[in-house]
Amino acid sequence: MLTLATPTGPLCFYDDIRQLSAARWQRFSAKYLEYSIGTNLFAVDGHISRLALFLGQRNMTGASEQFNHLVTSLNHIRQGVNGEAVVLACLLASIGEEVCDDVSDSGLLITAERITGTGVSQHRLVKTLERAKKRLSGNSH
Repeated sequence: MLTLATPTGPLCFYDDIRQLSAARWQRFSAKYLEYSIGTNLFAVDGHISRLALFLGQRNMTGASEQFNHLVTSLNHIRQGVNGEAVVLACLLASIGEEVCDDVSDSGLLITAERITGTGVSQHRLVKTLERAKKRLSGNSH
C-alpha cells in the first residue's frame, strides 16, 4: 500500500496490481486514459497548438483527434473535475479507517472530492499518482 499523510488522516492507495480486482484495474486504466488528456488550461493550450499544427498540415485525422481532446478537456474544466484525484480514487483503498470500494462513475467523483477535500496539494496528488502508476507498471510483468 502507498500511504499519503493528510491533515484529515491517511489515504491508503493500492500500488500492486495483484491487490486490485479486475473491475478496479479496468476503471483505473480507463480513467487514466480519459484524464491523461488533461483537465487544466495548460492541456487546453497544448491541444490548441496541436490542432493548429495538424490543420496547417491538412492532417484532418490528427486535427479531429485534437479537437475531441480539446472539447473533453474543456468539459472537465467546466465541471470542475480534478483528473488526478479521479484516477487516484480508482486506487484508493481507504480514507483513515473507512474502506473505499465504490468505483462507479458517481462513486469515483465523490471519492475524488473527498481526496481533494483533505487539503493535499495538487502537486502531491500528481506525485502520488506518478508513484502509484510506476509501482503498478513494475508489478504488471
